[in-house]
Amino acid sequence: MINNNPMKFDYPALLVDKEKVLKNVKRMKQKASDLKKDLRPHFKTHQSVEIGDWIREQGIDKIAVSSPQMAEYFARYGWKDILIAFPLNIREMNLINTLGKKIKLGICISDIKVLDQLLNEAKSNIDVWIETDINYYRSGIDYKNQEDAIEVIKRVNEHQFLNFKGLMIHKGDLYINDVDQQEKKHLEAIRIIKELRSVLGEFKKDIKVSYGDTPSCSSFDYFEGVDELRPGNFVFYDLMQNTFEACELNDIAICLSSPVVAVYEESRRVISYGGAVHLAKDYLQGEEDSYGKIVKIKEDKWELEIVGNIYKLSQEHGVIRWSEEHDLPSPGDVIGVLPVHSCHTASAMGCYYEFNGSRIERFNVSDLGHCYN
Repeated sequence: MINNNPMKFDYPALLVDKEKVLKNVKRMKQKASDLKKDLRPHFKTHQSVEIGDWIREQGIDKIAVSSPQMAEYFARYGWKDILIAFPLNIREMNLINTLGKKIKLGICISDIKVLDQLLNEAKSNIDVWIETDINYYRSGIDYKNQEDAIEVIKRVNEHQFLNFKGLMIHKGDLYINDVDQQEKKHLEAIRIIKELRSVLGEFKKDIKVSYGDTPSCSSFDYFEGVDELRPGNFVFYDLMQNTFEACELNDIAICLSSPVVAVYEESRRVISYGGAVHLAKDYLQGEEDSYGKIVKIKEDKWELEIVGNIYKLSQEHGVIRWSEEHDLPSPGDVIGVLPVHSCHTASAMGCYYEFNGSRIERFNVSDLGHCYN
């Protein structure tokens, strides 16, 4: 019989361990300080005012977000230096202009084709960053296309309200289970950054570079040419980051509390109330695919020993292969699931609970009144 959840949740709930969150934040802040870099955590992972306050209490005063609405949400609660680390959506210029009058706001140009509209519609003081694509091929102006970067710098510098700030880089191609390849890609990016600073520095003095991904910021110490680190997932970490060797299992700061609804002893198959709508559908490939690892939940923590693996998900069902070394649970017991990708699990669940039962809310765009009728 697995120890029942002391909060007696009758349904899936996402637990957050404040102590682990603070440990993760303090460690990353100390690392940035040791490297003489600023830390601008990306809040897209937790999207919570209360968790943001935990971070602010550690002396952090600048953040990144992934939309103007999210920027508005955190600006309402006292955050004054916010970078929208997502391609500029020119249709949201009214909100961007409003925010630019209230806070130090940064936006990202990822395609030079939005530049004319930005120059025509910007009516407040806004910092402009170029999202620079260094071999990731998602969004951003390719680092080899220096002509476009120079044009952005020149034209932004001439604008009444806009201030060119620097380069914003996300190395998403470091999300691979090969530390040697991670380091190779990271060092190549740092080499390119130094070259870009040299070339673009002729057109704008004191160019800043904001560089962010949790694997590199967690694992590497060489960031020459970078001014600020911008990781996000490190606040919670997850199984994916653990496979990248960016964290230990003990660093993972969220866990899905999930009731057991059926147990099939012969096959050691356990069904939990916790499926794709709760965990999302990220998975780790291996001898057996994993949509989450199972741990036992105690009164004020979850244990670190893995007792099972979710090898199949449907909408509400988690299908678990239970370890031969551990006693099977019973229907009605509550188990914990360490998520594969904490950002997506947090988004799917919509709020958090501490072990004392306190509920922690997350950003919901409908709270700002921007939803369509």
